[in-house]
Amino acid sequence: MPDPAPTAHESSPAKDTDGADMSRILVNGTLWGLPVWFVIATMIARVVGVSWAGATIIGAWGALVGGPFFGAMLFFGKQVGDLSH
Repeated sequence: MPDPAPTAHESSPAKDTDGADMSRILVNGTLWGLPVWFVIATMIARVVGVSWAGATIIGAWGALVGGPFFGAMLFFGKQVGDLSH
């Protein structure tokens, strides 16, 4: 006869550090990704020939959309690279 599954009070909760690691990745990615992507998007818009006012708006929109995504992707890739070594 198989052992019954432990009830909630019999099992000890495992420490979940994955959530803390992922929140740290997202926060760092946003903090670094927003300004870097703002500069990149603004400079691309200026090279194309958009005025400074338009380039600033395009840069802000690009930073809001792409900054957290690409910043978090870089920090996540760094974390995965550290785990593989």
